[in-house]
Amino acid sequence: MKQTNSSKLTFFNKVGYSSAAVGDAAFYTMVGSFLLFYLTTVAGIHPALAGTITAIGAIWSTVFSPVVGYISDHSKTKYGRRLPFMFIGCIPAGVFTLLLFTCVPGSQAFKAVFYILMIILFWSSYTTFFNPFFALGAEITDDYNERTSVRSYAYVFNICGMTFGMIAPPAVVDLLETFGCSTKLAWFFMAACLSILSIASIVFTVFYMIKHGFYEDNREEPGPVPDSAETEAPKESRGSLFARIKPILTDYIQVLKLKPLVWLLLTGFCYLCVNTIVGSDRIYFMTYNLGMTGTEITAVLLTIIVCGVIYVPIINKISSKLDKRSAYLLMAFLGTILMVSAKFLTIETKLGMIAFLAVYTISNTAYWQLVPAMVYDVCEVDEYYNNTRREGVISSMQSIVEALSTAVSMQVLGIILDFAGFDGDLAVQSPTALLWIENSMILIGAVFLGISFLTMYRYPITRKKFKEIMDALEQRRGSKSI
Repeated sequence: MKQTNSSKLTFFNKVGYSSAAVGDAAFYTMVGSFLLFYLTTVAGIHPALAGTITAIGAIWSTVFSPVVGYISDHSKTKYGRRLPFMFIGCIPAGVFTLLLFTCVPGSQAFKAVFYILMIILFWSSYTTFFNPFFALGAEITDDYNERTSVRSYAYVFNICGMTFGMIAPPAVVDLLETFGCSTKLAWFFMAACLSILSIASIVFTVFYMIKHGFYEDNREEPGPVPDSAETEAPKESRGSLFARIKPILTDYIQVLKLKPLVWLLLTGFCYLCVNTIVGSDRIYFMTYNLGMTGTEITAVLLTIIVCGVIYVPIINKISSKLDKRSAYLLMAFLGTILMVSAKFLTIETKLGMIAFLAVYTISNTAYWQLVPAMVYDVCEVDEYYNNTRREGVISSMQSIVEALSTAVSMQVLGIILDFAGFDGDLAVQSPTALLWIENSMILIGAVFLGISFLTMYRYPITRKKFKEIMDALEQRRGSKSI
């Protein structure tokens, strides 16, 4: 790299890296917010089966993510360890996003097979891009505050991606239908435009990082620890399947012994269940409980964008005054109390929905802005305890948690909708279905958010602790005793 890892990054460095967050958020929110809705109301798949389809794809991602994380950590190419994977993954991610929002004829069984295949291929390609992209953020700086700043920039670009992946689709589909497009064709066109934009943003980051030299990790690598992933397999087992996967398993077992990472992963799992359930269910709530059109849904969802932009500098300021852990605890506690209050105040109007989304965005912004930066900090904890650096492995744990939370929450939401009697062919749903659409969005979301507060409370790395770790690592790197 042209800069050392502890140097301050320029504005353009941060923008260059963060631009790919547009594609990250666009892909992630399009699938997370609308796929279940699309499968149940456009593709004609039963809610429980649709939940199973999305869950299978997410479970596959939990299997595939460790492989990508490990391989990117141990890869050496002309353009570094991360950028080739980002480039290779982004184009098929766009293709399979388009196919996920393509309505195919046939029986429930045929549709299930088709969409299961597409969701597996989507998560495979998305993970191939996302894991290295996320890991690269830990490598471009090891400064505690700079990492928060980098994630703040990334979240701003995430907001741009959310605009296309989460906000725009209902209005675009509505608009295309007014011009005579069928609902199926309108969703296909929306997915095509989003895929092109997402690929372009990721490719821009890849070429920017190459041009400015952010693909060469010129740090002196710490030596491997005993029994690490680099330990040579016994001769008799070389070439066997076990010998090939043992180094991967060894790395992941080691990092999962890091208590700070475990508490972060539990926090991430709980919050991302909130993110997925609220993100998917609110489309049902606004469509059926409030009777809103696609254009009205888009207008109301803009609340998330506006509030996110407002909250980013506030949370950044709170984090700099306190630390990342304390800032998240404050935002999660506030968000939980306000979300529970929403159930008793009831959401019966568009204005009420706007107020709910403003409340929800407090914790949403805090999570995406702060927790990924905390994951970066664990890389130094790993080096301190294990004398090796595994940004790819540690960063891939974020993908695994995202996938697991998606699998669990999508399946739960699908079962709830099926149990409550939701029917995608009906314009008006039963009172029971409407009640559980509301409960899923508010109460279930609030419960998971409250649990994420409790798990973050156990996370031990404060600003002071991180400084102690960095000081110890500097002594070790300088061959001084600790």
